[in-house]
Amino acid sequence: MVTAQEALDRRWADDADVVVVTDPPREHWASLQAAGFRIKPRWVTWGRPTPVSTEDFLAGLSKAERRNFRDVRRFVDTQGLTIEVCTRLTPELFAEFLAVYDAQIAAMPHGLPAAHWVDATEAGLADFFLVAARAGNELIAGVVCRVAASDPAMRIAFSAARPQVRQAMISRALYLAAFEEARRRDFAWISLGTDPTLYGHIAQAGLFTFKSRLGFVPVPLHHLDPDDDGCDEAELVLSTERLSEPALSLCYARPPDRPGTWADPLPMRLDVLSPAHGLDLRPYRSSFVTETVVAPPGAGVAAGEVVVIVDPFSTGALLAPAFNRQGRRCVAVLTGTINERYAAGLRRDDFLTVLTVRGESPQALGAAAELLAPMRPVEVIAGSEWGVNVADDLAELLGLPGNVRSADVPGGRSPR
Repeated sequence: MVTAQEALDRRWADDADVVVVTDPPREHWASLQAAGFRIKPRWVTWGRPTPVSTEDFLAGLSKAERRNFRDVRRFVDTQGLTIEVCTRLTPELFAEFLAVYDAQIAAMPHGLPAAHWVDATEAGLADFFLVAARAGNELIAGVVCRVAASDPAMRIAFSAARPQVRQAMISRALYLAAFEEARRRDFAWISLGTDPTLYGHIAQAGLFTFKSRLGFVPVPLHHLDPDDDGCDEAELVLSTERLSEPALSLCYARPPDRPGTWADPLPMRLDVLSPAHGLDLRPYRSSFVTETVVAPPGAGVAAGEVVVIVDPFSTGALLAPAFNRQGRRCVAVLTGTINERYAAGLRRDDFLTVLTVRGESPQALGAAAELLAPMRPVEVIAGSEWGVNVADDLAELLGLPGNVRSADVPGGRSPR
């Protein structure tokens, strides 16, 4: 982990797999994005409303997911398995669950045994219950849920299964029973746990698609609980060699202007980190994801990808989307002289950031150039006739190609 300034001052190459800036100051976000970093929450907690019935829950799923739930119910019946809700989680029951859980964690490349952080005493387990699947007397799968009077959500904390039933998707049958228990206890919301937003290391990419397909949405942990261990971060993935293929990075679609909630989640962008070409992105599309893109590891690290567009209006409004499709990033500079009808149509989501220059004085232009310089733009262009003068002046201040003022040339400009 490095500071924001260290991240901006250094040219990152092959000396790290992932570079992270913890809680970067807002004023550095645009510069970090211009340097190839993704701005994102460190952790997200998944939630959804408690279904009014099992039938209502299943009706909201895709056809393929409904088939998965039918198949697992049939598997439970044909194998003679029993599923029970143990409303009181005793230390003995928890020890049974941990035996299954530890075996599953041990088989994971980067497993984190978080269940062992729970105080395994009667008092420490008072707010938990267990949904258990048994073959005879043997516990073969379980879901540990947390319920607290002060919490509006029932939280599915831990899940584990033996390999032979995990492949049969036994967790879906356990979740249905847990959902029914949440409904019986009058919980308005169900949480499906908290994940790091880089999927493919501790949490696998399949976990993202599984949770989103069940109708859960992710919210930054620190938005739900400011006292918990959550924050924003800037992340630069240089190599996916030690990650799954593909890895996923869940980022803000734009800088949040409010806290996210499960009822009103923030728009997010999902970057699919893979060197492969022609990936099918359909499995990664979700209601809360406004954009899903394939991003090769290290994409955007090299200098020369930021384009400054001054007054991107009229036909100039098409420039930023075109540059974005090429993998370049754009910054909008507004002069404040634009027709209001055009100004109202600015698509802020097309830009890393939007700056405003008040007038063409050396002080105003110098201040704008100081803000733009850390982003290392490669060119400044006018997006409309209103931005020509400011575009040329900014290009000169930034040492980029453009035109300079000249009293000897008609129009007052000569090429540099």
